[in-house]
Amino acid sequence: MLFNMWHIHIIYGMVLYGWPFIFVSCRTNHFYRCAMEILHDEGGKRFWTLVDGYTAHVAYEIHEKGLDIRHTVVPEAIGGRGIASALVKAVYDYALVKRLKPIATCSYAVAWLQRHPEYGGEVSECYGGKGTCAL
Repeated sequence: MLFNMWHIHIIYGMVLYGWPFIFVSCRTNHFYRCAMEILHDEGGKRFWTLVDGYTAHVAYEIHEKGLDIRHTVVPEAIGGRGIASALVKAVYDYALVKRLKPIATCSYAVAWLQRHPEYGGEVSECYGGKGTCAL
């Protein structure tokens, strides 16, 4: 019998040691469901990953109130694998290391922060409601 338990191993190389990546591997029991390398384009203000030939990314802005996730994009072909969650977590972990408050304009990031109150995030005044982002 297979259990639907996810084990997520994240190495924050970039955040803790100055390396330019975060490696995330997810597995259910001993069967790997996904493996991704999350890259940070600091100049472009986005975290991104390439999975099965598709690029998923999270774009953010930094301002006086903190780090604001503006939009999250995961192509439908690679959806449902926890990619958006891993990207958003990577961005907000980066924010906390930089001592920036996690803020969400993107509706996915708003929902993520609601599920993770330990991050102490807040919803942006620019948030337009469910299903919206700041594209």
